[in-house]
Amino acid sequence: MNKLLKSAQQKLTLKVITLRDSEIYFNEEYDCNFRESVKHHFQSFGGVKACNEIEFSPVEEDNDGFYQYKFLFANGIRVVLDTEQEADIEDEPEIIAEIKAFFEAAYESQEKLSIEEVHAFSESNVQFNVWPFWREYVQSSCMRMNITPISLPFHMVDSKESKETKGNE
Repeated sequence: MNKLLKSAQQKLTLKVITLRDSEIYFNEEYDCNFRESVKHHFQSFGGVKACNEIEFSPVEEDNDGFYQYKFLFANGIRVVLDTEQEADIEDEPEIIAEIKAFFEAAYESQEKLSIEEVHAFSESNVQFNVWPFWREYVQSSCMRMNITPISLPFHMVDSKESKETKGNE
């Protein structure tokens, strides 16, 4: 673990994780049991999109001020139809189902973090803290759409690159 990440972890305390925005799509051309009969794969993304720093001044002389850091973390997963033909890379795949969500993770600190500390923290810890909320959101959304729940791993290590997995699970 690098020094910047360790320093940020020691300074920040998680206060709350909030769902800020979400979107669910289910293609009306498919039945809710599509996963048993249609070849498909999953595509996903996730990452910190923004961070806001807010400085709170002390209200009274004997109170210290503090800093609040709000990270906006975007997640998405979609079920995409497998095609037999070699598709042009620029062609948009046929989406069967898609779930997207934006979570805000708010942390507090008694000290101001450097830009480098914020960046190091956003690359690792924010996703780690948001991930259980994302997993639960995907599971409950699938249940509400009456489709077989999409199983997400406990925690994806690399949030920068899109992930693809094959499956007829």
